[in-house]
Order: sequence, then structure tokens, then C-alpha cells
Amino acid sequence: MLQYLIFYNVLEDDDIKVPKIACSSQSNGNLGVLNYYDHDDHYVGKVTSYYRKSSSNSHHWHWIAGSFCPKVSGYYEIKSKAWPAIYTKFVNQHQKDRGDECTGWKEKSFNQYLYANRCYPYTIADENNCVTDRIEGYLNGTLIDSTSTTIMDCYTEDCLPGYYTDTCSQYNDAYCNEHGSLEYGRESDGLGCTCNSFSDNIFCEDTSQYVFPEGKRGVVYTSYYNDSTTDSYQVYEDFSMKEFSESYSTIELNSILYVPQNTDLQFQLKSIPKAELYIDGNLVVGSLDDRFDCEEKGESVVTTPRQYFTRGNHYIKIKLLPGCAMYNQCISLKWKFYRWYRNNPSDFQDIPARYLGFN
Repeated sequence: MLQYLIFYNVLEDDDIKVPKIACSSQSNGNLGVLNYYDHDDHYVGKVTSYYRKSSSNSHHWHWIAGSFCPKVSGYYEIKSKAWPAIYTKFVNQHQKDRGDECTGWKEKSFNQYLYANRCYPYTIADENNCVTDRIEGYLNGTLIDSTSTTIMDCYTEDCLPGYYTDTCSQYNDAYCNEHGSLEYGRESDGLGCTCNSFSDNIFCEDTSQYVFPEGKRGVVYTSYYNDSTTDSYQVYEDFSMKEFSESYSTIELNSILYVPQNTDLQFQLKSIPKAELYIDGNLVVGSLDDRFDCEEKGESVVTTPRQYFTRGNHYIKIKLLPGCAMYNQCISLKWKFYRWYRNNPSDFQDIPARYLGFN
């Protein structure tokens, strides 16, 4: 990110030195405030807008320095005003007008398309060459403060925390499990978190913890001959390959799948004989063989399309008609959890038991 950190530690003119206040990384400055300097580069304190009036009477530059981040994208006029002399810098453009001794307002403008939630370094300085001095900065005629923009007390051209892409147009919606903060920035993919702990995965998730309480974890197996009677019941830990020996009944595997992130998922259902996969009450993929079929069947493998799922509970049902009891039946369900692998999973994997439960 170093190309987005502006250091401003060189002389811009023969006698003007812009304060050095680059953010230590990205946009990690103090929000809602800017830095104020007098006597060229002597730090005085914080201010809450690009406005300052001073009664000092000395031949030195007085500065308001920091960055602002627009709330809406668009074309803007950035207008700097100072009394009685002006120096101003916006990103890498600077202008200066000392004028004559004791003259009035000086104004300089920059016109540019600015992106919402992307930050821009901005400084204004005046030089008190004989009278009370004053500094003002405006964005399309509105004073630049925390109402009109987001301001911070260091220089950066990066995105505000949480936003990513080069134009800072997208917000990272990852859930960091209270163990980290959102990845962000113009070079970020906006998929994961910066972890304080449990950094073996990009969501700071403690993978030893189960979502559902004891006694409510796993996958429920039932078989029945009519809808009103359950003839067989069992709870399995997960959807890994299971083998059954049923005849002329209906087999169901039901579970609540907790999806821990907003993400794309794909599922792969393997079964003998054919089976149907329902998600949230909708048939997603698969079909059924005849209930009374006694022929030996080969393995059926069906895959769902890649589909977006929101974080939270989703209801999984697998249905199978076993036919007669001459041959055993089997079922397994795997997934591709795209976001866990930064949208590049290698293959289908077992769904972790920690995400599976029932009412």
C-alpha cells in the first residue's frame, strides 16, 4: 500500500514545508479531526473542520492538514481560502499566492471527480504577514467537516475502513467472529478479515466451536412407509458417506446448515440409487428411482450450480427411494465453500459438523 501513503516531507517551495503526517498504514488515522500547526510546522492540536481563525501576528505559516473522504461520488470543486496569503495542496497538486503585504482573501480551487469512501490528502495554510489570519476549505461550497465528508488527521489516498476496490465502491461484508477487523483497501479483495486471533483462516473463526448446542447437532436420518409414521430414526454427525439397507420405504436426511459467511456455495450429491436434494424447501438437483425397482444401480453424482447464500441457517433435505432390499443404499453430500478459499476452492469437501444441527 506504500504507493498510497503520501509523506510530504520535502520542501514544496523555497520556504514552505508541508507537515509530515502520513497514515502509518491505509486509513488508520483518527476520524473526525484534522491537525493544526502554527509557526510553520509546530503542532498545536486537533480541529474539527477546514476552518481556523487566529489572532496570531507573526510571519509564519499556519496549517490545517489531513485527509477528507467524500460520502458521494461526483465532480467537485475543492476551494481553499486564506487570509492574507495562501498555500494549499490537494493530493499531488499545489498552489500558492502570497500577494502583497496586508492584502485580503486569497482563493485557489481544484476541480476533480472524487470517489465516495476514498480519501484524499488536503492541506491549507496561510501566512500572517501583518494581520489576523484565517483558513477555510470548501467542497462544492460546503465547509469540509464531519457533516459533509469523513475527515481524518493523516494523509492517505486509500479507502475508508471496510471499503475496497480501486474506487472504494464495495464494502466488505465478512463476519470476523469478534476476533478481528475487516480487510479493506484499494488493493484488497474484500473477502476476509485481519485477525487478532484464530488466524489460521481468513474469518478469525474458532473452528473448535459448534454452532448448535449438544443434543441438537448433526443430521437426522428417518425412513418411513407413509408420511404419518417414522419407522426408523437416527442422528449422524455429518453428511459424509452413509450406507443403509432399506426396502420399499422413503429415506430422508434432514439438517439445518449454518452458512457462516455471505458466500457462493456449490453442493455435490452422491447416492445409490438416485436421490433428490432440497435446500430451503426447494428441489435444487436430483431425481428419484421407482420405489419398487430391484435392479442394481450405479452411483449417481449430481452437482448444483454455483449459488449465492446469505449468512445464517439454511434447511437441507435429501430424499431417496431405496427399492427392494437386494442392494444397499448410500448417500453423501459435500460442498465448495468459495469464500473460505478466497473464491478459489480446489474441490468438493465434507461439510464441517460444527455447522450442522436440527430443532
